[in-house]
Amino acid sequence: MPELYKEKYKITSNRLQGYDYSSEGAYFITICTAKHLCEFGKIENDEMILNNFGKIVEKEWYKSEKIRKEISFGEFCIMPNHIHGIVFIGNPILQNKNDYKIPQTPYYINKFGSQYRNISTFVNQFKGTCTRKIRKAGNKSFAWQPNYYDHIIRNEKDLTRIERYIRSNPENWEDDKFYKPK
Repeated sequence: MPELYKEKYKITSNRLQGYDYSSEGAYFITICTAKHLCEFGKIENDEMILNNFGKIVEKEWYKSEKIRKEISFGEFCIMPNHIHGIVFIGNPILQNKNDYKIPQTPYYINKFGSQYRNISTFVNQFKGTCTRKIRKAGNKSFAWQPNYYDHIIRNEKDLTRIERYIRSNPENWEDDKFYKPK
C-alpha cells in the first residue's frame, strides 16, 4: 500500500535502502509501459518484431551508452510492453562466490550532490527522452509506469542467470507476467 504524504498517496521506493546506486556495479532493470499496454511491437514465432515506437526505444537505449560514459550495457531486450537490460556502472568485478553480500550501510545519506551517475537518473532520462520522441512520432498518450524494477547483480552466476532470462524472454512471452493476450 502506498504511503500517505501531505494528504496524497506516495509510491514507496523499491530501491534497496542504504545502497549507493551510483557505485560501481552491475544492475538488471525492467521498465514497463503504463498499464502494461503493448506499445513496442509484437512477438511472432518467438521473436520480437519492433514497431516504430519500439525502434525509438532501441535507438535511445544504445545512444545512452554513448552519451553516458560512466555506463555500459550487457544483454538487452525489448518486449511488447516492457524492456529488460543489464547496466554496468564503471567496470565492476563480479565475484564467483555464491554468497557475495551487497555492500550497504545504514548510514548512507544522499548528499544531494551531482546525481547524473546513478541508475535512477539514467532510467529517468531514458524514459523522458523515449516519451518525448514516441509522442512526437504519433502516440500522444504514451507513458511509462512511474517506477521501475532493479536487481543488483551479485556475482557471475547471477549475471549468467539474468542474461539467459533476457535472451529467452521473447520465446517465453505467453508465460511472462506482463503478457497481455489480444
